[in-house]
Amino acid sequence: MKVTKQQVIDAVSQSSVFKFVDDPISSRTFTVEWKGKRFFISFNDEKVLADKTEDDELVERFGATDFSISSLLQPKFEDKSEQMIFNKYIIANKVNVDLEIPALVLYREFVDVYEVSVKHKIFFTQPVGMKANASKYIEGAVSSMLICVMLAMRKLSRELKEFKEDPEPFIKNARTEGMSEYEE
Repeated sequence: MKVTKQQVIDAVSQSSVFKFVDDPISSRTFTVEWKGKRFFISFNDEKVLADKTEDDELVERFGATDFSISSLLQPKFEDKSEQMIFNKYIIANKVNVDLEIPALVLYREFVDVYEVSVKHKIFFTQPVGMKANASKYIEGAVSSMLICVMLAMRKLSRELKEFKEDPEPFIKNARTEGMSEYEE
């Protein structure tokens, strides 16, 4: 079942652990504060399939996303070379290979930041028999997604620290991370 922007706004408004930083109605993305940290909630209305679908669309519909939660990290590096830009992509890739949670780390070169995001999928919320109290399930899903973002940010921070301490061995190991002995 699709979760609408209004349902998320209602669930966040009713919760005592979330606080809106900006107006949630005015745009596709708004900022929420949780445990002293700020996160972006973005809605992807055009990407969600309609409720009535054909059988061949069920797999796509199951993977469709209606909103995502993300956070940004902009580490400071003295080196501005093209090699450093390439290394930033390698760092993001290494974190993604190591993550065992449904989060994704992207390096956004045009603004020089790392974006960590978790996309909401229909299997996160609203068991069929629990439609009456959707707010609690949405609040639970948002909290779970925020925890995933925080864990991924923590992993990214550790990897960046390790890279800064000794870049060459880090990059060498990161390039082969997750490969089998036959691929190296």
